[in-house]
Amino acid sequence: MRRAVTLLTKFYDTNILLSHLDAVKKEDLFLLSSVTLREMEHIKVGTKSDEVKYEARRATRFLDENPDKYKVVVYDLNSQCDFNEYGLEDSPDNRIMRCAVYARDVLGYSDLVFMTNDILCKLIAKEYFKLNVESISSEHHEIYDGYKDISNKYHFNIREMEVDKDHIHMTIESEPMDIMFLLLEKLVVRR
Repeated sequence: MRRAVTLLTKFYDTNILLSHLDAVKKEDLFLLSSVTLREMEHIKVGTKSDEVKYEARRATRFLDENPDKYKVVVYDLNSQCDFNEYGLEDSPDNRIMRCAVYARDVLGYSDLVFMTNDILCKLIAKEYFKLNVESISSEHHEIYDGYKDISNKYHFNIREMEVDKDHIHMTIESEPMDIMFLLLEKLVVRR
């Protein structure tokens, strides 16, 4: 069954559901693999830390309460492949990526973006499966909360300071040697 999709469709890896559920909740519709569902079940009852188990339960609850926000791509005879052709082993990560390829190539999600924070998974998705890949960085969960005045410690004067969302711009007066020892400390508050 082919279908035309006009909006960017995100296909989430397990680690994004666990570590960035708040970002996932903002999506109108996203895709995930049946392998991810199995991984979350194993995490909930397995030997992972209590924090990871909690995140798995939280993500599971969200999926249960919002069945209209996602579609599951089942890893089965239709979506599987011979990973040896790629020089890869049959692993949960590779099965998840294979589901993303199946969704893109067979189910018609040509605009699919595979979302993962797993560095090796990202590389394999790009190089072997030719997926468009993005990450969600932890920086998105930090906000600037001011600055610490260290001018007396390093003998410089802040003449002007401008702060925007991503940058701090300063005009300072200092002796050339003192500027080498200048340490600006960014104070960050986690949301």
